[in-house]
Amino acid sequence: MYVASIFNERGLFQHLNGWVSQADGEAQARRQVKADQVYFRATSVLLALDRMVQLDEACVQEYGDFEVDADVKDDRIIFWSPRLVGILNELPSALSALRIMQNAVLPTLAAGRDKPVSVASSLHEAVKKAHQIALPEPLKNRVLDYWHRGGNRLKEYRDVDQHFGAVVHHTFLQVKPPRRVIILLPDNPEARRSDDFTFSGELNAFDFVRDSFDSLHGLFEDMARLEGAAPKPLGQNVEAGQLGELTEGVQKTLAVIVEANSPNHALILGQTEDRRMTVKEAFRIAPQSREPDGGS
Repeated sequence: MYVASIFNERGLFQHLNGWVSQADGEAQARRQVKADQVYFRATSVLLALDRMVQLDEACVQEYGDFEVDADVKDDRIIFWSPRLVGILNELPSALSALRIMQNAVLPTLAAGRDKPVSVASSLHEAVKKAHQIALPEPLKNRVLDYWHRGGNRLKEYRDVDQHFGAVVHHTFLQVKPPRRVIILLPDNPEARRSDDFTFSGELNAFDFVRDSFDSLHGLFEDMARLEGAAPKPLGQNVEAGQLGELTEGVQKTLAVIVEANSPNHALILGQTEDRRMTVKEAFRIAPQSREPDGGS
């Protein structure tokens, strides 16, 4: 699942969606499945970034509440609060979602061929045998350019976090304007051991996650452009296959879909006794306008 308005309002994945739409039949169905997987993980990253920004602002506010009693002489200090822990908990999920998006690059392209081709499920493994990537040269070169310009670092940071312990060891609150939480990533994630990490590069996790998303998004969009796709806003898809077969002889509600851009508006999907689908609009009733239970 994904929230289409998040992408449309920010101008994201418009060419990728156009690439899906320009195909027909089974090719389009294959493209849609792969694109939906990308959109789902991209939604996870964007929501994580939004939450990290909100929690960062909350941390700065919390420091400000106690600043009058602090005697700060340095540009940054150690800071802890539950809001900081909240930021740190968003980072692993964002790195994992980005890595899944990264590994979806080649399978997405391969699924879009008129005749599907076999590709490695890991971009890291595919790059090792670049000559075997069965895609047109312009597409293959764009993927390799992405990888060698920093895509490989995403894999390294995610691997350290998942397989060798948390990647976050250095956190600060920068009190000199602009005030913000600083989460430093190691310069050398390939070292694997926290005792061997260095931090002179001052790579902030906020910036890394945001830049990694931008690079991946640019890759997907460029691939779609190379395939001749025109931009097209995403429609909102809602999966309903889990409902199974409609029930004979029962009239009932099947789904309630709240509008992303209008949270006071929803669509009620249902079925009739003869298994016909029905759709009706519903509008949120403000709590104060609801009739109280019981009577006078």
